[in-house]
Formats: sequence, structure tokens, C-alpha cells
Amino acid sequence: MNEDQQYALIIIESLRENDKKTGSLLNSEILKLKKHQRPDLKTEVFSIHSKNDLISLLESIISFQEKTGFIPHLHFEVHGFPNGLELSNGDRINWSELMEYFAKINFLTKNYLVIYLAVCFGLSVLRNINPLGRAPFKALIAPGNIIYEWQYSLGFTSFYDEYFNSFDLEESVKRMNEEIGERIFGLVLSEYCFNRITRYEPDLEFGKELLGSLKMRFIDENPRFRNESEVFINEHVKESWKNYCGYLRSKKDYFLMKDFK
Repeated sequence: MNEDQQYALIIIESLRENDKKTGSLLNSEILKLKKHQRPDLKTEVFSIHSKNDLISLLESIISFQEKTGFIPHLHFEVHGFPNGLELSNGDRINWSELMEYFAKINFLTKNYLVIYLAVCFGLSVLRNINPLGRAPFKALIAPGNIIYEWQYSLGFTSFYDEYFNSFDLEESVKRMNEEIGERIFGLVLSEYCFNRITRYEPDLEFGKELLGSLKMRFIDENPRFRNESEVFINEHVKESWKNYCGYLRSKKDYFLMKDFK
């Protein structure tokens, strides 16, 4: 990265020896044309092999941001598993470990980080969002389940073709899914994540499941209440959950970094 760069799409590639190097090909074949059309577009490809390589790269990006005010977008071409990334040497790194780096990068952009995941189970990263911290991204584009090479290659070709014309994330994701022929990739905004985490809706299906988990935790942590009625425990847990959601919602501006704006 050069000192005068203010923005770049950073492609992080970590694939097995026999895999097609889709990140490098995306840059050399698809984005190369876009750079002719938009000379201000900067891209960088980093081929890494291990967990330590990835952490070092993210730390370097943060250091560069602190020095220059640089704003990156991060595109990952890496194998995934339900809890994180699997690097080319077999190392695994959980989303929970990566979140602190994403949050720091996003903090330095004042909530303008966009993350693109050509990664199986990429949407599982959402389970690790801390509503009391800073948002780890402004927007995330990722699949929910297993994806195949042709799907993300074709999908991101269409995505960037649209995005670097319109700069409309929603329209670009719509186009990539249309090109694939089914809805594989989702677009998730940090504000949506916060609202979903902090909503109090005990009568919905997800709320009933969460309420059951909270009740078990409450009884485990407060054994003196084990002989209380089901109604009493339900109402106590619901009230505690409702109050906590209200407390979390009071932190929304901090999460979305509106204190910078």
C-alpha cells in the first residue's frame, strides 16, 4: 500500500494448493478492467497461508490506517467453517478472534468498512457481534451456507461490475444473486444487526427459544428459585430481558459511531 492511498479494495486470499486462485483472478481479470474505467480504483491482493499471516496483515492494515487515514474494504477468498476461516496451511481462526480486528478497522473508518466474504458459512460471523462495542463493519456481504467456486466467482464478477458503476450495495447484491440463479449471498447492515440483537419479542419463535435458554440460565445461577412457579420465573426472566434490551438500545449511537458525526 502506498502512503497516498485513501481507499483500496484489499483481497485476502488463502486457498489450498490445488484450488483455483480466485482472488488473484478476480483482481487480474475483472477488476483490472474496472481500474481502466476508474483510474482512482486501487486494489491489493495478499496471498497468505497461516493464522499468524492473517493477524499480521490485519495489524498492518490498522497501523497504516492510524498513520494515513486510509479506508479499506476487505474481500476474503478463504475456505470457511461454521465458526470462522480455515487458512491454506490448515490453521483455523474463529470469527470471535477476528471481530476485534474488524471493529478496530471499522472504528478507524468511522463506520465505513464493507466486508465481502467468498467464504462458506460467512454469515455465521453475525453470531459474534457485541452490541456494547463498536460495530465491526458498516455492511457485510456473505453466503449463509456452503458455496461453490463457480457461484462466488460468477457472483462477485457481477457484483463488482455493478458496484463500481452505481456504488449501490443493495442493487449489486441483487444482481450477483440473479446471475447465480438463486439467493446465495445476503447483504447485512450493522444497524440491522444491532436492532435484531436488541429487540424484545418473546412471542416470536426466536424469542421463545431465547426465553427458554434464559430461564435455564436463571435457574442455574439462582437455585433458590427452583421451587417457584413457572409463571413467576417466566415473568421475572421476561422483565430482566426487557430491561436489558432497553439498556442495550441506549448504546446504539455508540455502536454505530454516531458520536463521530
